[in-house]
Amino acid sequence: MVYRIAFIGAPCGGKTTILRRLVEPIRLLGFATYPVPEVASLLISAGARTQETAGQRMLQFQRGTIRVQRAVEDSIVEIATSENGPAVVLYDRCILDVAGFLETAAWHAVVRDIGLDPSTLLQRYDLVLQLDSVAGRGPDVYTNAHDVRRFESVDEAELVESRLRTAWGGNPRVKVVSFRDDFEEKIGDAVTLVTAFLSSMKPAHQ
Repeated sequence: MVYRIAFIGAPCGGKTTILRRLVEPIRLLGFATYPVPEVASLLISAGARTQETAGQRMLQFQRGTIRVQRAVEDSIVEIATSENGPAVVLYDRCILDVAGFLETAAWHAVVRDIGLDPSTLLQRYDLVLQLDSVAGRGPDVYTNAHDVRRFESVDEAELVESRLRTAWGGNPRVKVVSFRDDFEEKIGDAVTLVTAFLSSMKPAHQ
């Protein structure tokens, strides 16, 4: 059995760090673990210039992101299925995340362009953690200076977060990991949510 856990949210929410910190606790529960890096960062590293992208070019970038993300997700699940025991795939962002970077109508159009149904996308994931960004705490806390791939201003990051809450909020598969002044406490919250979920799944495959 393969369990798919995704991390979504605006920039500076701690997705990558928390994903890495979860690998060992999950392995200790007896699951093979597959941490999948962020696809958008791969495309940006390959030369995609999102900071200068708007209109049709932004739609093309997000369409490309979804196509690559879908292929990566499907491939890694297929590989994980070959494990003798249970496995967990951890996604640093997923298809759901693109909803935060487009207006609703554009998001739906892009997803349908590649043959997916926005209303059933959540079924691709067993658990989704939306990590609150520090953007809501203002420019003194939120910064994009140390990551050239992160160009969103505070207002833009807050818009991403709002769009994601509108798109996926209220669904039982989605859990919000709230901001904490102490980031270690936020990591602890995420670890608790994930390990509790996986522990509840274990009787099904033991």
